[in-house]
Amino acid sequence: MCDEASGTCIAVAVDGGKEGCSADADCAAPTARCDVASHTCVQCLADADCESGACAAGACLPFPDRCEVAQTLQLSATPTVVVSSTRNLGDDIHLACAAGEGAPDLVYDVVVSAPSRIHVSVTPTQGSALRPVLGLQSECGSESESFACNWASAEDGQAHLSVDVPAGHFYLWVDADYGTSGGFRLEASAVPATDGDSCAAPLPIPFVDGHASIDGHTDGLSDDYDALCGVSGGFGSPDVVYALTLEAPQRVQLSVTSNSEDFRPLVYLRRPDACARNASTTAELDCGEAFPVSGASIDIPSLGPGTYWLIVDGDLSPGHISGSSGDFHLEVDLLPPLMLASNDRCDGALPLALKDSGTVELSADTLSAFDDADSACGGTGPDVVYTFTLTEPRYFEARVTPSGSATFIPVLALRSACEDGAPTALVACNAAPKSGSAAVITHGALPAGTWYLWVDGDHQTRGAFNLQVTTWAPVYPPPNDTCLSPDPLPLSQGTAWVTGTTLGAGDDNSACEIPSGAASPDVVYAISIQSKSSISLDVEAVAGSNFRPVIYMEKGLCGQAGADRPFCVWGDPANPGRVVHTEGSLAPGLWHVWVDGELTTSGAFTLKATLGPPVPAPNNDDCATAVALPETGTTVSGDTRSANDSTFGTCELWETGSGERAGDVVYTFTTSATHDVSIEVKPDPIDGTLYRPVVYVRGNGSASCGDGDPAVQAGCAVASSLGGSATLSLTALPAGTWSVWVDGAGQTTGKFTLSLSLH
Repeated sequence: MCDEASGTCIAVAVDGGKEGCSADADCAAPTARCDVASHTCVQCLADADCESGACAAGACLPFPDRCEVAQTLQLSATPTVVVSSTRNLGDDIHLACAAGEGAPDLVYDVVVSAPSRIHVSVTPTQGSALRPVLGLQSECGSESESFACNWASAEDGQAHLSVDVPAGHFYLWVDADYGTSGGFRLEASAVPATDGDSCAAPLPIPFVDGHASIDGHTDGLSDDYDALCGVSGGFGSPDVVYALTLEAPQRVQLSVTSNSEDFRPLVYLRRPDACARNASTTAELDCGEAFPVSGASIDIPSLGPGTYWLIVDGDLSPGHISGSSGDFHLEVDLLPPLMLASNDRCDGALPLALKDSGTVELSADTLSAFDDADSACGGTGPDVVYTFTLTEPRYFEARVTPSGSATFIPVLALRSACEDGAPTALVACNAAPKSGSAAVITHGALPAGTWYLWVDGDHQTRGAFNLQVTTWAPVYPPPNDTCLSPDPLPLSQGTAWVTGTTLGAGDDNSACEIPSGAASPDVVYAISIQSKSSISLDVEAVAGSNFRPVIYMEKGLCGQAGADRPFCVWGDPANPGRVVHTEGSLAPGLWHVWVDGELTTSGAFTLKATLGPPVPAPNNDDCATAVALPETGTTVSGDTRSANDSTFGTCELWETGSGERAGDVVYTFTTSATHDVSIEVKPDPIDGTLYRPVVYVRGNGSASCGDGDPAVQAGCAVASSLGGSATLSLTALPAGTWSVWVDGAGQTTGKFTLSLSLH
């Protein structure tokens, strides 16, 4: 080659790994790249030259397939890019949010120099089978908890992670679902954390003489955390974080009031070492929700020294069905600590000296207790526990009534094992229907043994109470307690009215237990149907009872596994003591009607059953068969009694309030201009008396018809009562094609007329 400095030709050796190269062609594997600055053949010049995706000082770094060789990524606002593959590597970790097992993985040592928000994305390369999952740990290893985890979306196959972290080292795992592996492109960056947006940069609480008053907001912040209370637990709502530092034990009182019309706040407190974890009983000390008003509060009787994380979040609200945010006012008071109630936990359960027959009564409060237990009936407030032992079966009734607290919503739960929150340990539970009222549980024949009675508060409420516990001789089971002797329903005239009770009955059929696994007394009736028919059932608890009925039917052998069971229906939260259902078409044969209890309840009831002619399946049961309505407006008749449950709306905050589990039908209309639209769904006066209609509109475009995303819903309305109309008004609905779904709240169905008018 020519030495330009001296103007002479010199001889060089061209061989892989030897000096003297001027181009890659002068080099050979394994050092196939030429560093022209030093005329040296090297293994790599850039990260892309290496299968591991990392090049340093001319040499490829090994695959970071375990913690000991984690590859360092120093993050900044400029994205760091790694192109690599997990193919043929080891499976060192199973991330909590990954589906399946056996996927190879890689780990990166992520370094940030200041509190930052880390953004990471992983995209499979062309032809890759990888279904990526990302996890971030503060300590590297399979036993360490991931404080952030996410998987690939179905739309683009990419996995994204966005989380705030303090300055330091963190370990980023690239894992996969279902054992998949392959090539990927990783992009990671870090930008300064926004004050208050996470635990990485919490806002201070300025105390003056033990009191702090703060005006804040959650608008524009990220959704980083979720809570154990509220309708949504804060999912989908932005949140703001404050650092609460205590130098000595204190009683801590917090209250958050919304200053925005549609903001429904949550406030929760996390332990010093648990801010970045997902919502759990080990991380969360207490949580308050805005029920039934716009304020949320927490009162912790005694909290030790340390720095805790106070998070203000948003719950679902009627104005923001997918989350809420806004302005708020926060008050924090530090008071002398209270002495905890002696029966705050199971190891201090207070014994009740029950009478053989009669009532014992005591007064106490939950003000100086923590939230240690809850049940299927609720109970997220502080609680206390009592215990008693029966030597023989007895009728049992417990009643707890608030004393001196208009906001306390008491909850009672009777368990066979004190600390076991599983449904199988729950014998009975009940929540008061409203604040200031009593909660009552009954058991017709509570067996001999040791039992635990929890007094709790719904929606984080607390207060003083009066507890009365009554026992007497056991109530014998009703005659139709089992399949051996079902009561026949006399339907020869088409309609039957009967009275019954589940008090004292056994739990003989677990096919439709709410919640699953919880013992609920049940009774059974028999119906012989001679020809294909429809049937309407209406079960209502007697006045003053806490019974919440559940109804279902089975064909053929009574109570057998695998029986034909066309429906399982429980009460509408607007009226939990009544449950109704109409089934449009039942095959002839022997059927059994079961009356069961929701949330372990039992009691007396009335049952009305009506047979009628079968209802044909509707011709507009799904989007493919939607009936088109004229733009000029119209009135049409419809029926959901034999319809399938194709979808549901986003209308009410409680399950089955938006059409879940109810048959539905669909219509479409197309407008050429913007209109104000009115839609009324009116139940038929004969075949719609047990129907509570729901109507919702989706669009714009036919592709939105079956899309349950709240973002495509233009509006929704729910009738206020059985047999009442649902009326939806839409202002300035743009031109386009819109789908109108007619559904049922509380799993109800019926015949109706739909009126559409455009203005």
